[in-house]
Amino acid sequence: MRNTRDTVATALSRDQLAELQRLLTSFAGESGMDLGEVPDRAAEAEARAVAAEQAAREAADRAERAEELARSRPAPAPPPRPTRRPVEHYDDLAQEEVIALLGSLDDPDLETLVEYERDHAKRPRVISAIESVLARR
Repeated sequence: MRNTRDTVATALSRDQLAELQRLLTSFAGESGMDLGEVPDRAAEAEARAVAAEQAAREAADRAERAEELARSRPAPAPPPRPTRRPVEHYDDLAQEEVIALLGSLDDPDLETLVEYERDHAKRPRVISAIESVLARR
């Protein structure tokens, strides 16, 4: 048994399309338009979508290569910590003795000293005194 309903709907749709095409052609002829010059907006949108998708893939590929390159490089070495002591026998001095010497040291020596103190003895009172002298200068 055939479904006659689908055949009628298809024929009707084809008839409607043919009538629409006839009307558009007639309108274009009367208004002096050439339908061949009218851009196909769906095709343009499709082309833009394809181009955008390609650009996104290329960007993802570049990002992936950059991540691989970053992972393959060794981490940069931290800057060397100063081991120089601006004061002779610094490790043998008491807190009060170090604090008494701070006024006679230059800023670079004080900065070296505070870093050395942080890395070695870690005496809060001495670190605070050095930072106080540096802040006043």
